[in-house]
Amino acid sequence: MEDNTKNVDKLEVAAALVIKKGHLLISQRLQNDDLGGLWEFPGGKIKLNESPQSCIVRELKEELGIYVEPIRLFDVVSYEYPNKKVKLYFYVCRLISGAPHPIQCADVRWVHFRELNKYNFLPADVVILKKLELMDELSENSVNQ
Repeated sequence: MEDNTKNVDKLEVAAALVIKKGHLLISQRLQNDDLGGLWEFPGGKIKLNESPQSCIVRELKEELGIYVEPIRLFDVVSYEYPNKKVKLYFYVCRLISGAPHPIQCADVRWVHFRELNKYNFLPADVVILKKLELMDELSENSVNQ
């Protein structure tokens, strides 16, 4: 009997919901990356023995040149792509210092939360977009509750 099961990578990823005056920080993946050109909430792969919060701080410094403080876990999403399973930890974060600019991404933008649907997001991030759409307003206070 033939074995049709595929070897699928399992990744844990941390992503930041950085909020400023009703706007969220989003970044665009480099064209050469897997799923290049799509938009996402910034973050990256969690390293061995690294917490999701530490991952976010490290990744946003490396990719966007900013320092953030993770405040609280917003949601955990599991998503299966054809070649990998991803578990994403989304944290509400406060911008501590720096102005975001693309270092290891194609573009970065502050987008009003009601305008997020105009961007082509990674499928795993769409789950969070739907939850954000249900909110009447987006502020650090509303998301911190």
